[in-house]
Amino acid sequence: MITLYACSTSQADNAGSEEIARISHAEADITKVGTVTVNYGSFDLELISNGRLEARRRALVPFRVQEQIVNVVVLEGQSVTAGQILGRLEPFTYQKRLDDATNSYEQALIDLEDRLLGFGYSLSDTASVPDNILKMARIRSGYNNAQSALTEARRNLSHTTITAPISGVISNLEAHEQNPSSAFPHFCEVLDINTMHLVFHLLETEIGQVKTEQQVEIFPFALTGETFKGTVTSINPAVDDKGMVRITVMVPNPGRRLMDG
Repeated sequence: MITLYACSTSQADNAGSEEIARISHAEADITKVGTVTVNYGSFDLELISNGRLEARRRALVPFRVQEQIVNVVVLEGQSVTAGQILGRLEPFTYQKRLDDATNSYEQALIDLEDRLLGFGYSLSDTASVPDNILKMARIRSGYNNAQSALTEARRNLSHTTITAPISGVISNLEAHEQNPSSAFPHFCEVLDINTMHLVFHLLETEIGQVKTEQQVEIFPFALTGETFKGTVTSINPAVDDKGMVRITVMVPNPGRRLMDG
């Protein structure tokens, strides 16, 4: 009996071997790395924060006396100068009080002169009257009280004409004609917006990068694409409960384009 043995390799086995050989001999990917020359020097550090613009000066115009509002002669946004008339209250009551105070003062003046004559002195030459006699005569004649009441009456009458305490623009006008002044918390506000204050906050850890006289750039949300420049004027030395420090910047406002708020 003759027995024959034969061995062979399948086509699939050959293909797998070729793939393993190809992978094992594939070239590795090359990673390129760029380099730059390091130079010693300073670099700019930019700090960005949101803030609030405020008028450099703000004056609340109150009603110093209470009466019916007769006139309001300004509008919101109107420019005014210091001392300009803004409105008027009915003056009758305060004019009468001034007249009464004037009469009382004149009567006290006559009484004072009579008392001085009783001591042998004249009101036209008070410099020669001893201080103790003059003081006693002024008190007993009611002159001091009459003089004080007259000053107050004049002051109250003057307050029926409402004037601007500073130059600026009218804001938050509350008063309306033919209404009692007691119906409103105040007449209006006057804002000096020729120069603005920008108030913002930085973290305590950032405050070392800021100093007074430092320049700041401002990008208002309402004026897209426009930039204003300001100068740091003050740094609050106190840190608030959130770890923030208040910074104030003075910003010129040409054309009054920047608004309070």
